[in-house]
Amino acid sequence: MNYRLYTLLLIALLMSFSPVQAQEEIINLSNPSFEDYPRVGAKLGRPHRGWFDCGKASESVPDVQPSPDPDNLFFGVSTPAYEGSTYLGMVVRDNDTWEGLSQRLRAPLEADKCYTFSLYLAKSRSYLSPARAAGNGMTNHDKSVKIRIWGGPSYCAKAELLDETQLITHQEWREYTFRFEPKETMRFILIEAFYKTPSLLPYNGNVLVDNASPIRVISCGDDPTPIVKIINPAREKTNVKEEAFTMLASVKHVDKKQDIKVLVNRKPVNFRYNSRKKQVSAYLGLLKGVNRIEVRARNKAGDGKDDVSIMYEYSNPIDTEPLASVDDPPTTPPSNSKLQGSDKPFVLLPDLQDVSKMRKGQQIRLDKLYFSVDSAVIKKEALPMLEEVYRFLEKNPSVVVEIGGHTNNRCDAVFCNELSKARAKAVADFLAGKGISVSRMRHRGYGKSKPVATNATPTGRQSNQRVELKILSFNG
Repeated sequence: MNYRLYTLLLIALLMSFSPVQAQEEIINLSNPSFEDYPRVGAKLGRPHRGWFDCGKASESVPDVQPSPDPDNLFFGVSTPAYEGSTYLGMVVRDNDTWEGLSQRLRAPLEADKCYTFSLYLAKSRSYLSPARAAGNGMTNHDKSVKIRIWGGPSYCAKAELLDETQLITHQEWREYTFRFEPKETMRFILIEAFYKTPSLLPYNGNVLVDNASPIRVISCGDDPTPIVKIINPAREKTNVKEEAFTMLASVKHVDKKQDIKVLVNRKPVNFRYNSRKKQVSAYLGLLKGVNRIEVRARNKAGDGKDDVSIMYEYSNPIDTEPLASVDDPPTTPPSNSKLQGSDKPFVLLPDLQDVSKMRKGQQIRLDKLYFSVDSAVIKKEALPMLEEVYRFLEKNPSVVVEIGGHTNNRCDAVFCNELSKARAKAVADFLAGKGISVSRMRHRGYGKSKPVATNATPTGRQSNQRVELKILSFNG
């Protein structure tokens, strides 16, 4: 007998029953980030690729958000996707109907085993629907709802409520971790939007869903899951004027630093872990605008996580000592607003000189408008350009404009959107401070969604990093 072969077969057999391998069991979902062609949820036979609609037959299926055209948003939802290009937009309605999606699992959830699973969730500030409105109006599904996860023996079956969230009240993406311990074997999973419970009456609400994780087997033992709590900052949306910030968090039930992660704007950063005090600290360099801080920890029993936002902003929108910036042009604009030796104003924007030649929807690029790098701080060199825009609006009080901010692709979607919006707002605030009515100005951030040149070259990236003036109307 070949004893070596026998030994190898015995080892392979033992490994097949190893509890370590069982701990690593993973159930991958089909289309976990809900990628599909963006569309509103009319009955088109399927809601999202890989998923089965579980809503009432007389109602529409969940929406594929967001719209690829920022000027034609689906129901006013403008949140960029957390992962990929699209995500799930779900509503509950005041007629006692709500939306859900189901999927057959590639491997069943087995009774008396424990599992962990996560989703990224957010709420849209507005979620308009003409179908639910009386007459020609629009109904806003703007109230907060929660997500429930069900297991069952078939599509849309609700044999067992596996877990649920609290109400989703925040507008930025946050990760929610679920823990399953099914009492029976479940071959299907259902993700469902639902009302606040208890609730006396049904209402109109929305929730956005993206980036579903694989379902992982975890320990069902007495080991507690990690508990993560950010101590400093102590509250959400803390405002700071300093570029650096020291974050402090407590992490319980974790022994190794390797099982902890600290992320700022979705990027891992260095940190210190005091195993005796069970504390994590990190000295963070902040970007201008909203910074999302996350602390995550993992052990055999599951995952723990906490997050908070820090807003780093300047108190003065005009920079008195401009920094060197990749936004700087090869030449600077003139320091005075008139041609030397002439009383005629120096013209930076020829398109603003004759309102009779303008048309609705026309876009005028503000080429000489500069900001400090990665911020909404307007540089001194931009004042002649802003003065010219101000003179145009003051001279033509019937004109209503949109101020649109754009970036290149050298930032993630969340930061690009925040930066472009903050820059557009800084321009609107400057003009409002000089007396232009806020009712005549809209400001909007497009992020990196509308490039006008390639992002592969410095010149192209500089062209994409811009602010544009769009003529909305001539009626004031």
